[in-house]
Amino acid sequence: MKKIYLIALLSIICNFSNAQISRVDSASIVIHFPIGLESNRLSTITALRSAYQVQVEDSLPRLQMQLWRFPNQAKRQAFMQIWGDYAGILEQSVLRESAPKKPRMYRSNDSTTVASATYWEQTFLGNCPQAGNTPVKVAIIDGGVCTNQGNLPQNALLNRHFDAAGSRNFTREGTPTMIQDNNDYAHGTRVASVVAQLYDRTGMPATQKITIFKAFNAQGEAELWDVLKGIDACIQQRMNIVNLSFNYAAHLPPQQGATRAKLLLEIAMNIAKDYNMLFVISAGNDNVNVDNNPNIGYFPTNFEGDHIVKVAADSLGTQPTSFSNYGSNSVDVAAPGTVTSVGRNDTLMVSSGTSFAAPIVAAILAVEASQLSRFDWWAVRQKLNRRFKTTIPTGWQGKLKVTGGVLKPICQ
Repeated sequence: MKKIYLIALLSIICNFSNAQISRVDSASIVIHFPIGLESNRLSTITALRSAYQVQVEDSLPRLQMQLWRFPNQAKRQAFMQIWGDYAGILEQSVLRESAPKKPRMYRSNDSTTVASATYWEQTFLGNCPQAGNTPVKVAIIDGGVCTNQGNLPQNALLNRHFDAAGSRNFTREGTPTMIQDNNDYAHGTRVASVVAQLYDRTGMPATQKITIFKAFNAQGEAELWDVLKGIDACIQQRMNIVNLSFNYAAHLPPQQGATRAKLLLEIAMNIAKDYNMLFVISAGNDNVNVDNNPNIGYFPTNFEGDHIVKVAADSLGTQPTSFSNYGSNSVDVAAPGTVTSVGRNDTLMVSSGTSFAAPIVAAILAVEASQLSRFDWWAVRQKLNRRFKTTIPTGWQGKLKVTGGVLKPICQ
């Protein structure tokens, strides 16, 4: 019995700038049952569902996860009293995208922002054809994308690389194929446009597509289950590189501290690793050292695994931005944290946040992967090293992993 893996989806209350927390449905949990579970244990799970009158609301077969709904809170509490010790997951139900503030329009009087945008344009948007011909499938789990603006100059570039057939909507907004970005800040569109811009400058052919899995709603919030759906879909469609431009912070129970239980999202990402998948994630925007808070988890930044590349936001190639998280045990790469991106109505905007540093790395990894004979996440991860500056700038010393670095301009 003790080896049955029962994972509860519980709410955690916290007040961080990039974590919008709401209470999880008090009558639901999520369970995870690993591949190869013996028939007698599957029988036990079936018996538990019957005993507690559980309804299976949804299933993710590739992640071996199910969403259970109890008939009432009393049944759920009775289940937890017996099985709570084996509920190895503490997770909140709503995530927020990692953008620290409303994006500024392209022309700004903020000298720092203007200088950072200029650095991005002059050093990362040079025309430097580097792409190969090996297909690379990149997915973005975010808030959808604006693709209904025809052949306007900027949006046409995004459409060129957009995989309309494979993209899906996992929110309650519209149908499964309606992946339109209806967020006021157009977060998903801006993230995707960063990849598209780098594809354009590095010569990635139009056959190299970006698949959008919409998990964030119009308010920029995502239920964890919808993000898990996105990862399950990535496995189903054999994605190679997955961009996650969100991060959140959660208080951990005192008895767990740094040795916390694994989270549902981490389990999902680890399962995806076995399908030859590489994740690129934003480090978050709380301007903290994520290694120095043993009772607070910054997820997915604190997740462990070489198949996860954690990206901080760099300013002018020399130091962290004023908002970026960092950590010598957790964060791998520093990339420009202020970029020009495509917003609504084909507008160019200046966007700041680790949300926009992450897709830079995702795009560069895709370019590196296109040069290989076949995609291999470890080989691609190793090739990232040649993109780093020769030495760590003084402002970044002690703030990145020793195996990581600061990205040098794309044409160097």
